[in-house]
Amino acid sequence: MRRIDWDALAPLGLGGRLTANRICIGLGASSAFAWIVFWTNLEACEGALAWFSGDRILRFQSPTGIMEPFYQILDHSLLCFGFVALCMLPLAAWHYCYHYQDSRSIYLMRRLPNRRELWRRCLGLPLLGVAACGVLSAAHVLVFYAIYHYAASPQCLQPGQWRMLWESLFH
Repeated sequence: MRRIDWDALAPLGLGGRLTANRICIGLGASSAFAWIVFWTNLEACEGALAWFSGDRILRFQSPTGIMEPFYQILDHSLLCFGFVALCMLPLAAWHYCYHYQDSRSIYLMRRLPNRRELWRRCLGLPLLGVAACGVLSAAHVLVFYAIYHYAASPQCLQPGQWRMLWESLFH
C-alpha cells in the first residue's frame, strides 16, 4: 500500500506531517468532547439509566415511559468537529500566505509545469481536515444512535427519530 506523502500536501519548507498531526490532535479532542457530552446527556435523561448485568448493559427506565428524542441527547456533542472544520479556513489562508514570506517565491510556484501544484499545496491538508471532520461526525452520529437505541427499551423510544434529527438540523 502506498504511503501518503504529507509534505506534498503542504507548502515547501513547512512540515506536512506536523500539520497533519495537529489536525489529528484536533479531531481526537473533538471526538473526546463528543463522547463526554453525549454520555453526560444520556445519563441525565429523565428517569436516568439503570445499570445491570444481563443481556443489555444499559436499560432506560422512565416514570413517563418515553425516552427523550435522540437529537436532544445528541445536543451539541458534535460542535467541536465544526470548530475544527472552521479552523481549516485560516490554515488554507496561512498556507497561501506562506509562499509570500522571505525567499519562498510565489512566482516559482506559478511557473511550475503543473498549474495545480500551488492549490494542492495550499488546500490539500485543509480539505482533508474538513473531509475527516465530516466523516467522523457522521460516524459518531451512527455510533451514538446505536448506543441510544441499545440503551432504551423499544417501548420507550419515540417513533421517527431520524426525521426529528433532520428537522432539528435544518430548522
